[in-house]
Amino acid sequence: MNKPLFIAQDSLEALIAQGKVQLDGFKLSLTGTATTYRVDPAAKVISCEGNSGDPLSINGKIIPLQVLNEKGAVIYLNSITIGVHSYLIDQGYICYKTNQ
Repeated sequence: MNKPLFIAQDSLEALIAQGKVQLDGFKLSLTGTATTYRVDPAAKVISCEGNSGDPLSINGKIIPLQVLNEKGAVIYLNSITIGVHSYLIDQGYICYKTNQ
């Protein structure tokens, strides 16, 4: 099984504008190939804000937005708050290859 990859929202928008990919709902296709991916909204955790540590041990993790919502996270622009802890994030998508 192929490892999923993360693509940031701004990177995806640039690829779409350049005509390199097409997004149709939750299906991402590479232009000129048969390669497709299923995409799920996600956040890549960059760092804990206001704390030199990582109290929730999530720095560097890619977490689906559905999971963050289920955990009660508040998501605003490029940050999330879980309980009393705030983290800087990149919003984007987890991409799962759907064909070979």
